[in-house]
Amino acid sequence: MAGPPSVEGKTDRYNCFWDRSAAERPLIGFSVGGWFPLQSYRAMQKLSGKPGGYLSLEAALIGSGTRATSATAMLAAISESWMKMGNAKVFLESGADIAIVASPAYSQGLENISSATPDILSPRLTNFEFLFDNDLEGQYGFGGGDVFVDADYKRRKISLKFSLLFYSDAELAYYIAQSPCAFELNLKGAQIVTASPASSLYYGAIIQIPKFYLKQPPLPKGGPKDTVTADFDCEIVDDGTNPAAIIEVFNEQAAYLA
Repeated sequence: MAGPPSVEGKTDRYNCFWDRSAAERPLIGFSVGGWFPLQSYRAMQKLSGKPGGYLSLEAALIGSGTRATSATAMLAAISESWMKMGNAKVFLESGADIAIVASPAYSQGLENISSATPDILSPRLTNFEFLFDNDLEGQYGFGGGDVFVDADYKRRKISLKFSLLFYSDAELAYYIAQSPCAFELNLKGAQIVTASPASSLYYGAIIQIPKFYLKQPPLPKGGPKDTVTADFDCEIVDDGTNPAAIIEVFNEQAAYLA
């Protein structure tokens, strides 16, 4: 059985689909890790990562289906720094100590969610998945010639799940008391040499969830000789001041699709 296709294989199949050439199946989305063209994809955006890997972005693409040259565009080659999860700092704060730092006062590589000392989850994080889904639906309309003429917004979905090496029952207390919590993943990568001054900016991203509650108790799981872990499923809510989810991206290029 053949393994999963490479990134080059996926993009080649996607080009075949647009050119109406022979392809195994129409490719409607693909995943490329390490860079952040979040502004380019509006349908679904999922960020995820594991220790020893890279920050990964998945996005479903909704296009019109037209063959007009002016209606299609492909990404130029990306030469920016890949985002290693080993460079990420992950923080958790709860209760009255939650204090969200607003842009542009973010600190790269440091926490931006606490007025005290937050829990540092970085050494214990085994994986995370952040989903921001606009839940778009393509609309053919009338007289569109069997191509999409618009896209309808449905109810937006935001979710956060992550797993930790089990250390104590401290996080279980957050569930029992239904304490409000805040989450931050702060990834600081290589220096952006074109920044002015050069030492002031680094490739990276900051993901903040200003307020959430745990949906279920993060109980330890594992069998004999297993590494004991705990899963966290977050109910994201509005804190009345900040957006429900905040993503700040630090990159060299202002836009990827002209």
